[in-house]
Amino acid sequence: MNMKGRLAELMVKLGPKIYSYLQNENGKSVMYVRLKNDLYGTLQAAQLFWKNLTTKRKSWGLTINPFDWYVANKMIKVMECMVL
Repeated sequence: MNMKGRLAELMVKLGPKIYSYLQNENGKSVMYVRLKNDLYGTLQAAQLFWKNLTTKRKSWGLTINPFDWYVANKMIKVMECMVL
């Protein structure tokens, strides 16, 4: 997993002996970390939930906003329906 920007910088300040692998990529601070199995499983569950939710919203005819994936829109007659 990678942490970017301010989060990566704060982790280094919090534990400089543990998190000393801060890199600079394209002008942004980036840190790559390896997750333990239990945390990785939690991230996988969240990802599966998000894919399921997105698929369901698309099946309802909603269009996912490309700039904010938490927002979906659908025109119903002349009114716009926005789901957050």
